[in-house]
Amino acid sequence: RKHAGHTDYVSSVLLGLMVHGCDGVVTLHHHSDHVQTAARDCLRVLGRDPEKQYVFDLSSTPIIARYLQKGNNGEGLLFIAPDKGALEFVKTVKDMSGYSNALLASIDKKRLRANDPSAIKGVLVAEDGYEGNYEGRTGIVLDDMIDTFGTMNTALNKLPGEIKRIVMYATHGIFAEQA
Repeated sequence: RKHAGHTDYVSSVLLGLMVHGCDGVVTLHHHSDHVQTAARDCLRVLGRDPEKQYVFDLSSTPIIARYLQKGNNGEGLLFIAPDKGALEFVKTVKDMSGYSNALLASIDKKRLRANDPSAIKGVLVAEDGYEGNYEGRTGIVLDDMIDTFGTMNTALNKLPGEIKRIVMYATHGIFAEQA
């Protein structure tokens, strides 16, 4: 999440650890390549070898993509990002799975209030130019984290009824409060 000064929290924590002498950090799906870039830039300022790796990302993307490979070319599949923030991750999983005929869509959701799943309005938006219906397709919804599952549940309920089956994957769960 972005904080004042446009630096996300994870990068701030990683850089703080390095400034205080930490030798390395292992992350789980750190959401964007900018974390590696920020770490390299910080290490250069600190006089450390920028060619040496200090941040290790245990990304689940290849694992999910490999699991989804079932031998066809993606016919009948629809990869769905539950919001625009997850779109790049979902596209990467789709591409890594090798499903050239699978479709890609996202749920364009508008939050009326923060952290209130009931305050979400959303519609399914084709991200690959497809203009047909989704009748008989299997929707594969991928996201990075589940906090209360309320947002994901609401997003799933916004999907068109003609999608015959929905499968959901997340890289990690926080499961806060009422989860």
